[in-house]
Amino acid sequence: MPNTLIAIDFGEFSTWLLIVRLCLIAILTLFILLSGFLLPMYLRGLQEQELARIRGIFAAIRHTAAFTQAESAAPSFRVVDYLTPVLFTAFIVMVFATVSMFGGHVTALSDFILGGTQLWNGDNGNKQSTDFLRTYEEGTLAIIIFAFFGSFIWSVQYILGRVMTRDVSPGEFYKIAINMIFAIILAVAIRHSLSALVGVATVSKAMESALPTVGFLIGLFPNFFLEWLVKRVQGKWFGKDDRADALELKQIEGLSDTAIFRLTDLELNNAENLACANPVTIYMRTRFGLAEAVDWVAQALLLTLFKFDRTAVLRSFGIRTIADLVCQVGAAAEDSLVLTNLAGALGLTPQGLKAIVECARADPAYLRLMELRTALSEPPTAQMQT
Repeated sequence: MPNTLIAIDFGEFSTWLLIVRLCLIAILTLFILLSGFLLPMYLRGLQEQELARIRGIFAAIRHTAAFTQAESAAPSFRVVDYLTPVLFTAFIVMVFATVSMFGGHVTALSDFILGGTQLWNGDNGNKQSTDFLRTYEEGTLAIIIFAFFGSFIWSVQYILGRVMTRDVSPGEFYKIAINMIFAIILAVAIRHSLSALVGVATVSKAMESALPTVGFLIGLFPNFFLEWLVKRVQGKWFGKDDRADALELKQIEGLSDTAIFRLTDLELNNAENLACANPVTIYMRTRFGLAEAVDWVAQALLLTLFKFDRTAVLRSFGIRTIADLVCQVGAAAEDSLVLTNLAGALGLTPQGLKAIVECARADPAYLRLMELRTALSEPPTAQMQT
């Protein structure tokens, strides 16, 4: 293909407009670079301050497994670890930003990505006219550009959300780049599929005008469109989903929508994730109260063990957390009325309920939680002496 076909005529731009477009490309690229190299240094200092503050305020928990694990698992935030993913993501942003600023000023490319199956006339097998191809490729280019803008706004929101949870790992930048590429590929696929299903000759101007909006929404909500596509394919080709209970976070008492949103940012998407989480880590990265985090994890352990229906039964007996269950059942004799009534309501035998509780007491997550809970229950004077 001659090079003249892909040349950009910069004479179309006035000097100030060309400068503005180049500045926009630089700003979008620099945002990724500065986020990747400055945020780790900021978060490392913030993390050290937070650990020092916990040592001072909650002196009694310094020797617990929960605090030790949270301290050892804290990200190192070394700038050198961010070098490759940040440069890769910045390069992707620079490429698509350049396409967004100057792509509309390239002559018809007769390119399969932009033209799809419309490069050739299906009726006679000849190549489509240049005017037709340019019109069609402009529509494809529009959806690519707005998918990029939508994915970039999503990236900004995602980075800021990770800053709030103090968890901007190098892998997050790979995720940003992959989501950006995925959104653009999906947008192009939808554009070509739409023209194939509806028919190019019958596609209205209103539908063509909607392409930028569709591209922007795909870029802004890449996971939504991916999950929707997966569910449709599973439902059509694989029948009913037989996965285990979802154990959603909304089944935990005291978790507001805001709290669920913040926990989801920590990749704690369900009660099973929350049950295995470290309350000290939750406290450090969300700034919810430490006592709240302990209570949520204790509820999650109970919910994971008995699922929602039986947990609702336990709550009617005043048992909200795994600690409440162990306290009531652990000390009760097998022939006691309390244990008999509770086991009967759960559809279990007293011996079976006792066995479940004994297994729960050996769970490492339970042991870590109870050690932390015991340390927090010490009076302030004891904590100061520790």
